[in-house]
This record gives sequence, C-alpha cells and structure tokens, in this order.
Amino acid sequence: MEIFNFFVPQSQLLDPSLDRIPNVNIAWTRISPWLPWMEMGARVGLLIFQGAGMRLNSWNELPLILQTEIEARYPQFRNPPPLNVRSFITALGKIIL
Repeated sequence: MEIFNFFVPQSQLLDPSLDRIPNVNIAWTRISPWLPWMEMGARVGLLIFQGAGMRLNSWNELPLILQTEIEARYPQFRNPPPLNVRSFITALGKIIL
C-alpha cells in the first residue's frame, strides 16, 4: 500500500490565475512485504517507508551536496523524463504506468 499526502495553501489552490501551485509539500508512506533481495521467505513482518518533500522551483534550489551526487552518480536523474515515458518498475518488480 502506498499513501501520498499533498499539502498546499488553500489560497493558491483556489487562485484561478495560477497555472501551477508554487508551495507544495508531500508526505509519502509505503507499507509492503519484504523485498525479494532481503531473502526473508515466509518470515512474519513488513516494511514501512516514509518520506517527505517539497516542490522546488529549479534545480538550483537543491542543496549543493545533492546536486553534486546526482551529477556524479545519477546524471540520468538531472532532468525528469518526458511526460509520455513515466512508467517504472517498483522494488517489487511491478510495472507502474
């Protein structure tokens, strides 16, 4: 199960002059079984992941340490993929379109 919560100022949400909401905060939770690489078999248990984030207006707003790491190790994530190519494989091997 995945849960996404988005938090935005009501005034921005209701403002028809805005074509995007500048102040967006997100909370994410995933509850899942063991991941295959954990080799936990039928052992009782589950995983709980939690994350939080916010919309940035530009790459330059990322902390320098993250920019450096992305540029060095994950340059493919420097820019988002085109809108028509947004499917991915989850940690459990499921394809999300």
